[in-house]
Amino acid sequence: MRTNRSIVLFFLTFLLMLPVHAAVKEKVLHSFGEDNNGAYPISSIVSDSQGNLFGTTNLAGANGIGTIFELMPAAGGGWTFALLHSFTLDEGGNPRTGLIRDQAGNLYGTTDDGGVLTFGTAFELSPKGSGWDFNLIYNFAGGADAAFPSGSLISDGRGSFFGTTGGGGGSGNCTFGCGTVFQLRNNGNGQWTEQVLYGFQGGSDGADPIGPLVADRGGNLYGVTELGGTSQCQGGCGTIFRLHREANGAWRKHTVLQFSDKQHGWFPNGGLAFDSSGNLYGTASLGGDLTCNPPNGCGLVFKINSRGEETVVHNFSNSNGDGMFPETGLSTGPGGHLLGTTAEGGHSIPNCEFGCGTVFDITPTGKVVVVYSFGLDDGVMPLAPVYWDGVGHVFGTTFEGGTGFAGTVFELTP
Repeated sequence: MRTNRSIVLFFLTFLLMLPVHAAVKEKVLHSFGEDNNGAYPISSIVSDSQGNLFGTTNLAGANGIGTIFELMPAAGGGWTFALLHSFTLDEGGNPRTGLIRDQAGNLYGTTDDGGVLTFGTAFELSPKGSGWDFNLIYNFAGGADAAFPSGSLISDGRGSFFGTTGGGGGSGNCTFGCGTVFQLRNNGNGQWTEQVLYGFQGGSDGADPIGPLVADRGGNLYGVTELGGTSQCQGGCGTIFRLHREANGAWRKHTVLQFSDKQHGWFPNGGLAFDSSGNLYGTASLGGDLTCNPPNGCGLVFKINSRGEETVVHNFSNSNGDGMFPETGLSTGPGGHLLGTTAEGGHSIPNCEFGCGTVFDITPTGKVVVVYSFGLDDGVMPLAPVYWDGVGHVFGTTFEGGTGFAGTVFELTP
């Protein structure tokens, strides 16, 4: 086990980095090709107590619709790749979300589509002997039910998972429904029950909730809708919402914020994060500085205080290599730091005209600093939140790039 000195070094590195990409070391742990091992990961990484890493790929595998994989630290350095599962169409396909792990070592996740009803699935992967057992725990049904899971599950620690879908939810002015927040409950007998906690209505109510939820200390759930809210943006500029459980067990939805115009953010992404003062931070993939990518902007970082008031923390423009288009949310790092990625921007290279993407840090003072800029061989277009292991190492995935040109799993160390 690494000592607390690693954490201190990591924290100090973040404070001292101005061109941080020179101070942080990046290592590609695996490069995907378009083969049976999977390709084009969009999901975040999760680890177990032995330091093994788990994730999903969106495409390829034995049936072309995605895989579940493991990376294990090898003696003397390096990593060993293991394919744990290739999805079949009935099991679901094209997983976009990261996995979560329970105390027994079981892995849980969702697929964006596929399943018996073609609206996506939820699944469990359980260790059994030297292998793994795949168990389909829910087929989303669309209509009044949820459809097309869009964010990683979160656990309440009592046998329930919560998540979001981009479709379903019944009434509303969206073709396949405007999206839901749902709960999956383990009944304790190997059976799972699903319940839609809220179905979005579109318009001012919000539509297309995307990304994982985050819970506060009181168990309230927070998330974002990519669309809906005010009409100053095409389709709406997006919203931030809260779900509160009332005394009778019912859930009530409250709109915390409607993004007012493009300058304040458009297409907010999931993965909100709390700071130590209870403020919410997040990203929007468009909006902000409208001179970048005119007239839609290159995205921004925002902060929401306890009164629901928004402050724009940073506008991405790539004028100084800070990145463009943060397509995912934020992860909590050491010492109050928050970590995120941009899909493009950073250092320009011939094969990435505007840069291949970045990892950035939001310091406790609200300053945004680039941690790493990707090149072609080490990854292109990070589309998932990064994962900090708690002892000074950051792991993540890129959708493209690497020696196999179909994405990478990477590690950043001070």
